[in-house]
Amino acid sequence: MADFTNLDRKSLMAPPITAAIQMRSLIIGAIGAVICLVGLFMPGGAEHLLRSWLVAFMFWLGLSLGCMGLLMLTYMVGGWWGFIPRRIFLAAGQNVFLMAIFFLPILIFSKALYEWMTPEFLNGLSDSERHLWKFSSYLTTPRFVIASIIYFAVWMGMVYLLARWAAERNSSPGNDRQWRLKFQKLSAPGLILYCLTMTFASFDWVMSLDPHWYSTIYGMIFLSAQALSALSFTAAICILLSKYEPMAWFFKKDIMHDIGKLMLAFTMFWAYVSFSQFLIIWAGNLPEEINWFLTRLDHGWQFVAIAIILFHFVMPFSLLLSKDVKKNRFGLTVTALLIMFMRYVDLYWYIKPNFHGGGNFKFAWLDIAAVATIGGFWMAAFLWNLRKRPLFPVNDPLMDTALEHLGDKQFQHQH
Repeated sequence: MADFTNLDRKSLMAPPITAAIQMRSLIIGAIGAVICLVGLFMPGGAEHLLRSWLVAFMFWLGLSLGCMGLLMLTYMVGGWWGFIPRRIFLAAGQNVFLMAIFFLPILIFSKALYEWMTPEFLNGLSDSERHLWKFSSYLTTPRFVIASIIYFAVWMGMVYLLARWAAERNSSPGNDRQWRLKFQKLSAPGLILYCLTMTFASFDWVMSLDPHWYSTIYGMIFLSAQALSALSFTAAICILLSKYEPMAWFFKKDIMHDIGKLMLAFTMFWAYVSFSQFLIIWAGNLPEEINWFLTRLDHGWQFVAIAIILFHFVMPFSLLLSKDVKKNRFGLTVTALLIMFMRYVDLYWYIKPNFHGGGNFKFAWLDIAAVATIGGFWMAAFLWNLRKRPLFPVNDPLMDTALEHLGDKQFQHQH
């Protein structure tokens, strides 16, 4: 095999278009932030903004954590599909540091979101409920704060090590087996920690919005949805960058097909666990659990539920069954963007009906402002991370395979 240790890194950096998109993302984030500030001074604006902020936060956090999980998965299982988007996974995963900052409003004003933190809720509990471990030990403000800090500490610690080791490997390749084992020793327990922490985070930050309701499959729904949205985001970014060098050299139809198949697999898995939650609760015929669904199947929320079924499962599933769609740039991009949008709608359906007994479905401009604020700064940070290093791990042995896979002798001779 040819030696590409001295490969020119400048030729593998992100294209200039990423700088332009980064600036536009910053502008969108700044405009969204101004609108959010204006909304704070409107009647009921602060309360509504905080709820919208939680939905937007969970959406963008899911992209960061989903990409972090996929990055560790590529180190564990290897494979050609994970080599090309590896730097995209890493850049998005590094945004968990930014998401820790965006979590501060939720942490500071948590009593406005979680009724179980208020004295009125505790005083309204019956004697039997007050002595339950759920209310006496788990749903407490100190545990909520400490657990949230632990979640972010674990996520940021893993991402920090993955980013630092990736930089060290780029500058000093060393023994490939040694590097591979180093990444695997972190990724194996890292995937377990990610699943555990995200499961409990979904309990704390979303499920506890309705303190009397619970679901044992809740964490798996969030984990599968995060992986699906992260794969969709990665597919869209790779296709966008494939219009320019160096991504155009590597991102071919076989890679698109592989990512498309993974999107199909996680679409089916997400639908399976989501429907299982509904089926088990409905078949059990337990009033305290069924009410959660009844709230979301009335006052306009039923149309959101139908939209989720049609556009988060039926349509993506039907499209991704086609080999032609998975190998078509436009078709896969549209499918990926649809899945990401419906992931936000799904989170909206999970979170918003918890307030005021569900109420009528109503989408407000502060919902758009919140998701634009976090999303604008998230995209800017993602692109900044992506532009710091080559788009591909140049000292990875798969780089040789990638170049030989191209059959581009002129490119190999040049470097």
